[in-house]
Amino acid sequence: MVQLSKVLVKSHLVLVAIYALANTLHFAMNADFISFYPYMPEWIGPGTVYRAWILVNSVGLAGVLLYLGGYRLAANCTLVAYGLFGLDGLLHYSLDLFKDHDLVTNLAIGGEALTGLALCIASVSDIWRSSTLWVSYRCLHKNVSGSYKASRCDAPLDHMMLVQGGHLPQARRPGNLFQMQAIQS
Repeated sequence: MVQLSKVLVKSHLVLVAIYALANTLHFAMNADFISFYPYMPEWIGPGTVYRAWILVNSVGLAGVLLYLGGYRLAANCTLVAYGLFGLDGLLHYSLDLFKDHDLVTNLAIGGEALTGLALCIASVSDIWRSSTLWVSYRCLHKNVSGSYKASRCDAPLDHMMLVQGGHLPQARRPGNLFQMQAIQS
């Protein structure tokens, strides 16, 4: 379980890095070509784009620092917000049609949006996974012969198996009758 946790942390941080790269590429292109965008307000120039880039990526940096500091819920909520910033690149298509952008621009916009969405999904999944209470218990499975076989089981504690007084109640599952006892760690 510890190894899986380390892999998930590393893969989550790699996803943050990939999104940050896509985000940086898109912002750099925006800053370089801002004067060519149609219907762009005069007050938006390259400096404005770079200031927005700093603001957006400071949210991502805060998320990574929270994650490395062990504040997973706060980190994941921050990383969801950071990933959602990637979807704002799709607003380019409200100013100009998809076909009016060149291939590289469309790839930069799409890459930022997809990696941002992937980061959101991974962060929400990590929030769900870390908020689910897992419990170890001893199962007694009834064999075909009528005898019972004991084994250790791990499962999420859901509304069907509420802890009452430190003991898990008996549960009846389709085709399988088993009694659960919490295993003290």
